[in-house]
Amino acid sequence: MERVAHIVPTVPPEFNGLGDYCYQLWKHWPEPKPEWHVLATRIPEGAREHWPEARLIEFQCNAESLLASLRESGAQQVVLHYVPHAYHPKGIPQWLPRALTDWKQADNAQLSVVFHELYATAPLWRITGWLTPTAKAILRKVVSLTNKWSTSTSLYFDQLVNVGGASPTDGLLLPVGPNIEPDNFDQATQIKGRFVVFGSASTRSLALRLHESLLRNVKESGKITSLLFVGSRPSTEQRKETFDYLTQLGLIGLLEEHYDLSIKDASTCLSSGEYALMATDIPRKGKSGVYASCKAHGLKCIFPGETQIEVLTCNEDPLLTWNYITDQAKSHFCGACT
Repeated sequence: MERVAHIVPTVPPEFNGLGDYCYQLWKHWPEPKPEWHVLATRIPEGAREHWPEARLIEFQCNAESLLASLRESGAQQVVLHYVPHAYHPKGIPQWLPRALTDWKQADNAQLSVVFHELYATAPLWRITGWLTPTAKAILRKVVSLTNKWSTSTSLYFDQLVNVGGASPTDGLLLPVGPNIEPDNFDQATQIKGRFVVFGSASTRSLALRLHESLLRNVKESGKITSLLFVGSRPSTEQRKETFDYLTQLGLIGLLEEHYDLSIKDASTCLSSGEYALMATDIPRKGKSGVYASCKAHGLKCIFPGETQIEVLTCNEDPLLTWNYITDQAKSHFCGACT
């Protein structure tokens, strides 16, 4: 069995997009699975009990510590999950390519990178704007060390090629997977006119604001029968603000709230809907676990700017599942993670 090392900032049960993504890849990877060593800057309490099948190694955010951890893992295949701010508070982890360069030169190993984020931009009067050229230079160094890579949006794919100097033939456009996976989806009954708003309290609030025109339209035309909130519980202030807004739209009587559910119960709620309102825009849909979850449950996803429910840009997408994603990743990375 091959040995693969994944580099992430943290692992479950701490909530973190990169750690969760890495865990889901392992969970759904086709058998036989490789021997996974996970190198993280934080190993939270309960992590080893949560994921006993992987060997978890903690390292510090410097080149010497990461290099030592890579050599301790003994892996010839490494997968870096890249978000610059995950490894440096200002998004310029200059130590990261240094460690990877030393490791590759000494061990003649293979590096794959999942680019979850690339670099931040801002006006020049903000410090992020000053640091953007450095962040881009670090990105180019990481790209130069990469054998195979993937990213979740066509926007990032183009930036990696045009800004990072990546080879498009070595890249794969691969969306993220669902936060909530279907449970007994074949037995689910979708209710006509049932709208779902899924995600954190702030995500749901943003989705409502972005779809105000649509919500007014479906209220006036009678095309909405219920408005279902699924996700994390809002604060008292957030809930009041949302209630006031829905009252203004005349939709408060249609609201159903389902917060902090188990995965199974959340899946049941999602499966009962017909439409889902997205808070992200279409070019970034591949980054959204909310979108993937809704698609996996057969919901028709509506993005900002689509004011008629008959106009559904993303009906052509396949149902997004982790099995689909891991099959695509395995085929692309070949020997990197098989």
